[in-house]
Amino acid sequence: MAGGRALMDVDEAFRLLERYGIPYPRYAIASADEVERAAEDVGYPLVLKLVSREVVHKSDVGGVVTGIRGPEELRAALAEMERRLGHVRDRRYMVQRMVRGVELAAGGLRDRVFGPVVMFGLGGILIELYRDVSFRLAPIDRREALEMIGEIRASRILDGYRGLPPVDRERLADVLVSLSRLIAENEEIAEIDINPLICSGDEVYAVDVRVVVEKGHGP
Repeated sequence: MAGGRALMDVDEAFRLLERYGIPYPRYAIASADEVERAAEDVGYPLVLKLVSREVVHKSDVGGVVTGIRGPEELRAALAEMERRLGHVRDRRYMVQRMVRGVELAAGGLRDRVFGPVVMFGLGGILIELYRDVSFRLAPIDRREALEMIGEIRASRILDGYRGLPPVDRERLADVLVSLSRLIAENEEIAEIDINPLICSGDEVYAVDVRVVVEKGHGP
């Protein structure tokens, strides 16, 4: 990555979230030969994802298959992914326990003028389409986190959506506060993106995380 920055290894990024009490679904990272055994430990239903420093948006290249319910479906998904992505040299796979809920996004960056900034908004592929996001200087308290949650135009989907239970805004606010502390307290972090951040009831899970660090710093 140019500009004196590097992408943090995905295992390291999830451990960083764990240090700040930000939950994520159970997962394992494996080679193609090890995927089935890893899936037995994680449990079904699960999601199969490409893990590669060569690919930024894995969904754009067919590097994500959701709703895998058993070993036969896993083998078929892996075979298709191997066929489609065989040109990617840096290629491992994540098997992750599947969770359902509202897809949100959270993250932050270290601005040269304002310093650490935390972001919250609508997630999934819609974040780039609608740019429905809210920002604050980090760290924030719970009051500011609740304000951010209420500021996005799509906040009404948190009150119950397509049969999903209403999202516990207090629990979501706690996660945003923790994320803001993570950004503020780790000066080596240039950017962090959690997308999607899946919420259902009082459950909040960081499903994907991407962390960019300034070279020369340790995590």
